[in-house]
Amino acid sequence: MTNKHVSADNCFIRFNLRDGGTPIEEVIDWDISDRHDLSIVQVNIDFKLLSASFITTDMFLSKSAASDGTIIIGDDVFMVGRFVHADGKAVNVPSVRCGHLSMTETTVGHERYNTQDSFVAELRSVCGYSGSPVFCYPSMFDTRSGVAPVAPDRFWLLGIHWGYILEPTPMRRRIVSNKTTALRPNETGNYTSRLTLA
Repeated sequence: MTNKHVSADNCFIRFNLRDGGTPIEEVIDWDISDRHDLSIVQVNIDFKLLSASFITTDMFLSKSAASDGTIIIGDDVFMVGRFVHADGKAVNVPSVRCGHLSMTETTVGHERYNTQDSFVAELRSVCGYSGSPVFCYPSMFDTRSGVAPVAPDRFWLLGIHWGYILEPTPMRRRIVSNKTTALRPNETGNYTSRLTLA
């Protein structure tokens, strides 16, 4: 399973085998959702040969999870994908990005498909993770019980990552003061302001 906008541009899937091989399979018969940014395809490979884990249906988040308190705002989330600008091109090297659930059950504008029913998460991420599975689990300090477990005893598949909420930032052109160390004194240029953790 991946995003519709990913499958539209890709017709090959690469696998990691237990013996270290990385076979590539051509896939053309994507089953594409009419409503959501989703595609799914059946692949013909012996899964016993794969170096892979599987997501089982008991890990799927229930439809009532947000309303019944199974998940709440502030719970931890992580997604597993590929850091394509760092892991090379010959193998699949997993990369994990982490963050928190910031909104549940909302409709978000989608740049290609109008709107998308979504959960919103604050994730430390970069572009290139579309189609990655996103998991949710109680935060280390569980506000349901008021305790801090050593490790979460449960987590669920929240969905798959489809994109970002982009907020436009105006470009400004001005003289940079001597107090700015990022640019030379009195150098003119276009720049954007951004928040930086200190």
